[in-house]
Amino acid sequence: MRTAFGAEFELVDGYLNTPSIGVPPLHVAEAVEGFVRDWRTGAQRAADFDALVDDTRASFARLVGVPAERVAVGPAVSPLVGMVAQAVPDGCRVLTVEGGSRA
Repeated sequence: MRTAFGAEFELVDGYLNTPSIGVPPLHVAEAVEGFVRDWRTGAQRAADFDALVDDTRASFARLVGVPAERVAVGPAVSPLVGMVAQAVPDGCRVLTVEGGSRA
């Protein structure tokens, strides 16, 4: 067990730090293991993520300087863009990026 940056790391002997593949702190690895265990056994519910989503939304809002209620959260971009497009009244002009999607 090694300690660095105020966290413990569980490393094999001879490990040399490399930027291409890092090792997580022990507390992060344990949290991931717990998450995967609960996911694997069906112990999670969608509502279990509400507080995390709310906290993340508030953090992003602070980062960009807007109220949290102005930050939209969804499963992917396309459903959110669809909701915005549906809300545009008929006859409106919409400004887009020339060339469209590069996907």
